[in-house]
Order: sequence, then structure tokens, then C-alpha cells
Amino acid sequence: MRLGKSSSGGGGFGDMAFKIALIICTFLSMLFMAIALSSASSPGQLESLNIVHFNTSTLGQGIVSGVADKAKDGCEKVDKTLDDIENKGKETAEDIANKGKETFENLSPFRRRDNASDGLENRGFGEVCEDVVEKVEDTVNNGIKSFAQAIGIKEYYSAHIGSLCEGYYKPSYNDKDAKPDIETCSRKFKAEQSELSKLFDKPLGVGSVKKKLSDTEFGKDIQETIDMIPNALAKTAYPFLFNVLLLAAGFLFAVAVLVFEYLLTGAQVIALYGAMGCLGLGSFFSFVGAIAVTAIGHEIKRKVNEHGGDIGIQADTNAGVYVLLWGSLIFSCIALGLLIMLWIVARKGKRAAQEEYAEKNGSDSSLSEGDNHGYVNMQTHGGRGD
Repeated sequence: MRLGKSSSGGGGFGDMAFKIALIICTFLSMLFMAIALSSASSPGQLESLNIVHFNTSTLGQGIVSGVADKAKDGCEKVDKTLDDIENKGKETAEDIANKGKETFENLSPFRRRDNASDGLENRGFGEVCEDVVEKVEDTVNNGIKSFAQAIGIKEYYSAHIGSLCEGYYKPSYNDKDAKPDIETCSRKFKAEQSELSKLFDKPLGVGSVKKKLSDTEFGKDIQETIDMIPNALAKTAYPFLFNVLLLAAGFLFAVAVLVFEYLLTGAQVIALYGAMGCLGLGSFFSFVGAIAVTAIGHEIKRKVNEHGGDIGIQADTNAGVYVLLWGSLIFSCIALGLLIMLWIVARKGKRAAQEEYAEKNGSDSSLSEGDNHGYVNMQTHGGRGD
């Protein structure tokens, strides 16, 4: 039995175009899914096809700024204390100021070495102290390309299906045309914890005043969100690989449906059912995968950005991988619909052929049969009799 043929003997160009459309849709569905899965197989490969990416170039800078603000408050308190002492007695204040100034000069690499009385008369101890803190901040903020490099992490992290990549921004993280330069990617299908999560337990600060990102109000929640990424990526990679294989098998069966139109006609129905089975499962896995990746990616983005600005981390998504996943789903559903239409046409054609065969055989048997006297039964216009 040949598929796509009506009882009237239709087919021709329309039937051929129908099967070619089926092959094209199954191929595009497989191709889109395979491209999405292959992203980040090596550093920089299809980097834009990430589920979510993080800008960590200023991660922790807010913590240091907060510590610096506290240091400035301490400077003001010291300055006020010195003023109170000075009001009680000029000699006592002068002596304390000289000692404080001398101690400060020994510790500070930023203060010019004036005598103690000149320093207090012209600038005040609190002002000098604040100046030192500001210079420390300037050293942190302007003395390096990014704060991330200062604390030993990458400026850019991206999550792909099955792997996690990291790198820096080129030419500079604050350049308007900056683009990520990927240095390393984790191996596909293997959960590897990144340095990004470990950083949250690393003390950051100025001098002896330090604070952990995980100790901030929302730092722990963000760390837990980032912690789940490697395992989630590794676990979701296997279903996507299985789905690519299903769609590839569906594509081969779809090709067989067309080829068996001319060769091994009896096997065409087997190819049809094989294609329907593979594309049916493939469409289901594509739907679940597209829903899961879209939901996870945007939930991570929402959760990180909700309070990430407080500690200097930003998350964003790219449309590329979502277009591929949903595009694969759409094409697999179209291909499945075409297969179902082929199956319906085949069923109708088979039924029509059976009816035609039965009618023909019934007519032949009636002509060959006779009565008991050897005459052939012939139906008259008047029916069986009056």
C-alpha cells in the first residue's frame, strides 16, 4: 500500500511536496535541538546560546564601599573625640594630637609628612582619616580593570545546556562595546562547581574590616540559586541528548517514508509508524524541555536581579537558545501533524481499496453463479419478480 494516494488515484506533485515538507520539518526540528545542545562544547562556541549569564565585574564592590563608609564614620567619631579633648585643655589636646598624628603617619602610605600641629590646625584628624579611606577606595576602584579581578574571580559566567562557562569582558568590562571573552567551560554532562559560588564565603573588605557576601541580607539566597545551576545543567543535558536522538530517528523514518514510495512499498507503513512514534516522543520532550529551560532561566534571572544590585551582580538571558528550543518544538509538531494526515489518508485509501476489491469480487461471483438448472442468475429491471 502506498501512502498519500487517494482512491481516485491522486498524488503526483502535491503528494511529493507533502512528503518533502515532512522531511524538511523533521530535519529543522532535529537541527535546532542539536545546535542548542552543542553550545559551549568548547570555550566561545555559540556563546550567545546561553540560558542565563552573569556580569560579576563589580561583585563585592558594594561590600567594600559599605566597609569604607563605616571607616569614614569612625574617622568622624575620632575627630569629634579629639575636639572634645582639645576643649578641656590645649596642652593635653596638642600632646594627644601629636601622638595620633605621628602614629597615623607611620601607618598611612598616603599622608604627606607634616608636623603634628600643622596637620591638626589645617586639616583636622578626621579629615585626614577620611582622605586615607577615599584613597583606599580609589585604589580599589580605579587601580584595576574590575573588582572581580582583584578578588580572583572572572567577570562573566554563562550557563548553557550541560555546561558552565566563564571569562572576562573585552576590551574592558565598562566599555560600551564590551563582549565576553570565554576562557574555560566545564565538560558537558558533568556537574562542576564554579568559583562564583565559593566567592560568597570569601571575606571581602578593606584592611581588617571584612565581610562575607553570604552574610549579607540576600547574599545567601543568591548563593543557593547559583549553587543549583551546575547540577541542574548536568541533569537536563541527558534528556536533551536523548531528544536529539529521537528527532534524528524521526528524520530518518521520514526519509524512509518517501524512499519506500518507490522501493520496498510494503515497508512504507512501518516507516510511517516509526516516524510517528519518534516524533511523538520527541515533541513531548521538546515541550517539557522548552518549558523547563525557559522557566528556570527567567526564574534565576529574576531571583538574582531582585537583590543582586546590592552586592554587584547582574543576570540576563539571551533569546537565541529559547528561539531554537521553541522552534524545534514547533517544527516537530508540524511534522507530527503531517504524519498523522498521511496516516489518515492511508487509512482512507486502504478502506477504499478494500471496498473496491470487495465490490469487484462480488460482481464477478454473481456473474459466475447459476441456478439449479445451470442458468446464470440475471437480475431484471423488475427486480426478483412481480
